[in-house]
Amino acid sequence: TCILRNCPYKRFAPPASQTPKPMSKKEMQRKFEEASSSITRKRKRNDSPPQHPVTTPKPFKKARNGAETAPATVGAQQTPRPQAMKTPRRSPQDIQSLVKVEESDDFDRNGNTIKTEEIPLPTPTPKKKRGRPRKYPRVEDNVEMNNGKSAPESLPTACKSDSLKKKGPTKKEDIIGSKMKSIINKALKQSSDSKIQDKACENIRKLVNSAQDAEKVIRLGGLKMIANAMRSHPSVTLVLAEANCTLSELLWKNPKCISAIINEGILPLLIESMQHHGTHLKVQQMACGFWRSMSYDFQEHMTIYRFNGVQAVVDSMKRNPTKFEILKEGCFFIQNIVCNPEVSRDTVNMIVANGIIPIVVDAVASFPTKNDFIEAACGALTNLAIDENARSAIGQYSRTIPTILSILESEILEGDVLHSSL
Repeated sequence: TCILRNCPYKRFAPPASQTPKPMSKKEMQRKFEEASSSITRKRKRNDSPPQHPVTTPKPFKKARNGAETAPATVGAQQTPRPQAMKTPRRSPQDIQSLVKVEESDDFDRNGNTIKTEEIPLPTPTPKKKRGRPRKYPRVEDNVEMNNGKSAPESLPTACKSDSLKKKGPTKKEDIIGSKMKSIINKALKQSSDSKIQDKACENIRKLVNSAQDAEKVIRLGGLKMIANAMRSHPSVTLVLAEANCTLSELLWKNPKCISAIINEGILPLLIESMQHHGTHLKVQQMACGFWRSMSYDFQEHMTIYRFNGVQAVVDSMKRNPTKFEILKEGCFFIQNIVCNPEVSRDTVNMIVANGIIPIVVDAVASFPTKNDFIEAACGALTNLAIDENARSAIGQYSRTIPTILSILESEILEGDVLHSSL
């Protein structure tokens, strides 16, 4: 569209209405001859010096004050451009005073040696340090003063060793210990925040992978953090569950931690959490798991009796007869307690009197595919059957024999479960 005026903006070429026909050889040759004839050759360079342009005369002009100015004369030449001033060269005497000439191994074309020039660098002036002067000089300074010799024996040994010591830690930093310390300190400072207490117990449990890690937790105040969390948030089930699980993990990794747990006063808090949240799955499961981990050491059975741990686990199983997670931890605990030959018959009679045998048998019939639970249940019934009163109670219950036979006929269960049922 921009035909009548010069448009500064570029436009895309419109599509051609007809496809162009290919040119013949004659037409191409004719266009080539026309183009070559129109091209003008470049003028040769003239060797004569260039002449300045001649200005044409101009008419008189009137200035602002009314006076007429004379026109420029024809043939007037412009004034030549002044040349730049060249700096004078220095004499050899001046150069020798400034430059030090030394012979080198370089040669020119004729085989003569070439002398190189080196400019001497200014010597740096030492900076004065602020502050009190040293009582004894450094070892490096003393070596320079004695022309490279070692420091005299008169200097004290501390002065020599300080400058030769390398900076940096000599031992590898304990990354796990530093993480535990930061978590515990944060939880102790913000004990009123239940979310921080919950995350602190969870993170501490994940960092405990060995008996040494469990000792670190105790040494850094981890048990104090757990006790404060359980006292400050007795109604927050998530905090109590995480605290019980962390205690169980510490005891699994290092059974010697039980003395520190007792001294911190945590066992009464754990039993109190089981009583206040009797039907909460995670609180009861983790608490029974703690008693189970404690029951593997026969020396701690008296401590369990002293804090009524057996009664707490039995009551938890009675309150939750359909939750196999709690029943599994309780069955492992009963299996370990009854396995101790020094256990009194009153403990077995108490378990039988609370109706634990029918609860376990009914749960086995209700969860026939839970291998871990069935193995724990059969182990508990096997150890209880050693006692005459418990054996008669197992035989008198009507569902015991059919349930055990169904386990033996099952094709899903593994060999260990079948062995325990036998």
